[in-house]
Amino acid sequence: SPSKHGLLSEDEPQHEMSDISRLGYDYGLIKVHRKPTDLRPELPIREITVYRGPTGLLGFEMEKLAARSQDPYKISSIFPQGAMAQNGLIRVGDELHAVDNKPIHKLSPNQVSDLVKGTPYTQVKLSVVTPEKPILPPINQVEVVRGPQGTIGIDYEKTPEGPYIITRIHPQGALERAGRVLSGDRLCAVDGQSVQDLSPEQIATRIRGEPGTPVSISTIAASPF
Repeated sequence: SPSKHGLLSEDEPQHEMSDISRLGYDYGLIKVHRKPTDLRPELPIREITVYRGPTGLLGFEMEKLAARSQDPYKISSIFPQGAMAQNGLIRVGDELHAVDNKPIHKLSPNQVSDLVKGTPYTQVKLSVVTPEKPILPPINQVEVVRGPQGTIGIDYEKTPEGPYIITRIHPQGALERAGRVLSGDRLCAVDGQSVQDLSPEQIATRIRGEPGTPVSISTIAASPF
């Protein structure tokens, strides 16, 4: 099938491929470009957890920044409704440096595809670098252990501009005990899934769970300006 070894889900669009990418879907539409690049190694690596889609794939294309084995892959396309798009924390143009802590610079496209794909709805950790100056501050990912009521003690509201903002962290609640999150921070994702298009009730459902179990909260610090 087209997505045998690929990074695309079965319901994602088909794309015409040039001769250089004739390896095509078997290698997740990874194309090798022989162009030099400034890798800007001083930029920080972000660790992003993404949950695989119903076919065990993430829904993106990538290409090699240069022919040299030490050069990273670059995210060249993210497909709407795919797992990576739903996550919302990785952008086109980001460099992919590792999958589940395994560096991929010297790996073949097929080897990278094998690392990325997996059992549907399981998580995979991607190490990415944004090569240009980020539009948003770094993303803060915090694991919170749910309290005795199965919640974490958080209030939030949607702003006219779109994102959710944390309006209150309950004293002595699970989120306050976890630290690193403040009122006014932007709420980006729960368990690796973007909350941008969710209702407050849907977010609450994602946060709520069995007491004593962990939930991952991704935030962006409030601007000091």
